[in-house]
Amino acid sequence: MRLAIGAALLLLCSIGPLNAQIIEVIETPLQLTVADGEVQIQNVGPRGVVLLGATLQQEMSIPTLRRFSEVLEDADQDGIVTYKPQGGTPLRGIWVAIDCESGSLVIGGRPDYDLIQLPFPVASEMRDTNGMLAALDEERSELDLVVVRPRVGAWLVRGRDGGSRDADGMTNGRLLVEFDNGTALSGTLEPSPGRLQQSDVIAAIDTAQMEVFATAVQE
Repeated sequence: MRLAIGAALLLLCSIGPLNAQIIEVIETPLQLTVADGEVQIQNVGPRGVVLLGATLQQEMSIPTLRRFSEVLEDADQDGIVTYKPQGGTPLRGIWVAIDCESGSLVIGGRPDYDLIQLPFPVASEMRDTNGMLAALDEERSELDLVVVRPRVGAWLVRGRDGGSRDADGMTNGRLLVEFDNGTALSGTLEPSPGRLQQSDVIAAIDTAQMEVFATAVQE
């Protein structure tokens, strides 16, 4: 089982007296590579990986936006998953992978693409009276947001200003995304969590501006 990103010390005690050993166990984080026509993710845990993505390119002289939200299984358990998205992997593409077991997170794109990754918008957090994170209130027109609770499930909220997933109900240049309004992704049986807890992972792509931000919840 992979642990959270970083290193841990594991104390192993044998049956014989005074044979305890300190062994360093190093977590190997997810790695994401975008190549010609495919996205490869390495160091995937036994529960698979959530892949959130967006691509934008000209198709038959028409600007075409494609959105992706998949749970990918590592069928042969070799730690490597390869995904071939519809429309390929054009220059303008953002990809986020989150391990379903550990919550390990990686964001990437093609090597020749100047990906715009923003700090997580702490000022947009909406918390309840108990201090639990319940929503994000962002000055954006659209957002694809995924929540992953390691070893439990993953949920997608695809919001548009003034749309059914915009909790303020107004077309006002702002998007209020409530986490209990998510749709379960493949393999998730639990309902979308109304409040986030420590170690939950949030990732979001602004598909209008082609920007991305993500974080693991600390409290």
